[in-house]
Amino acid sequence: LQRLVFQFLWGERRPSLVRRCILYQPTSEGGLGLVHLPSKLRFLLLKGIFAACENMSYPFAFFVSFLGGFVLRSFFPQVFSNSQLIVLSPPQVYLQLRDTCDRVVRAGGPRVLFDMVPSTIYPFLYRSMLFPVGTSGIQNVSLPVPGVWRSVNCKVLDNRLKDLSWRVAHGILVTNQFRLSRWGLGDGRCPRENCRSIETVRHLLLECPHVEMVWGWYIRLVNMYINCMGWGYGNFVLYGVSPPPGCPPWVRVVLLLLTAIIKKFIWNSRCRLVFDRENQPARNIISLSQGDMQLRMEADHARLPVVDFSRRWREPVVYYRDGVPRMKWV
Repeated sequence: LQRLVFQFLWGERRPSLVRRCILYQPTSEGGLGLVHLPSKLRFLLLKGIFAACENMSYPFAFFVSFLGGFVLRSFFPQVFSNSQLIVLSPPQVYLQLRDTCDRVVRAGGPRVLFDMVPSTIYPFLYRSMLFPVGTSGIQNVSLPVPGVWRSVNCKVLDNRLKDLSWRVAHGILVTNQFRLSRWGLGDGRCPRENCRSIETVRHLLLECPHVEMVWGWYIRLVNMYINCMGWGYGNFVLYGVSPPPGCPPWVRVVLLLLTAIIKKFIWNSRCRLVFDRENQPARNIISLSQGDMQLRMEADHARLPVVDFSRRWREPVVYYRDGVPRMKWV
């Protein structure tokens, strides 16, 4: 099952782009919230024994404790002997088991095992078991901007937009610079015509001359919605942080959705150029982004109640013609 999960995430790529210990973290900390299946199975098998030993109201709880100790003394008498010194310090595995039991008792008993992250139950064993599994696309997941994972997992983004934003935030978008630094393939240059810069994630999404027209249109649109002259939009485009000053929360959500859609079509345009040799002009990215936003707004208008729709889509982003909402563009 573990192998199938990671094959679904990365395909046949070896090694994985992100270490597994990062993927097990919750989404609020940059992971995917994956379940560590070996530990889950281990505690499922031990749940009955834990419950029997903890709840003394069970008629067989005393016999489980007594017979368990009797069997251990029969097979390992030297461990329970007080006549001679056995070891000065217990082995590491016993320390791990002791710490695990102490944590479980302090947290409220074995019933909490299903709600705890494996790394908090047995941290030493968890780290030693997971770290050698695969190399990570990044060595440090901490980013220079706070609140990035809240923007990555914004509820208005669908799964594809969340996945793209998650990869951009981790720096694992497979650009030419990534292929050169990770696998030693290619020259790391931008595939666009008349652009010989190194194709980093920032260059691909922000600094490439091919996308200057797109972000120029984006800034004019934001200035039409709210006056934000001199706003540095780089961190907002890449990580969804540092919104325009004085930006209302609902405008920030709409701009976050529009930014993610633009990044999606920029990445699709780049992939078409690399794999299909199809050069898509920047104005097509603008028209596709407008059409996608219009479709999402119409879908929300069809499925959401009037109150919820008016909270998410308001003027001046939306105007009404004959009772039908429409997006306002530059």
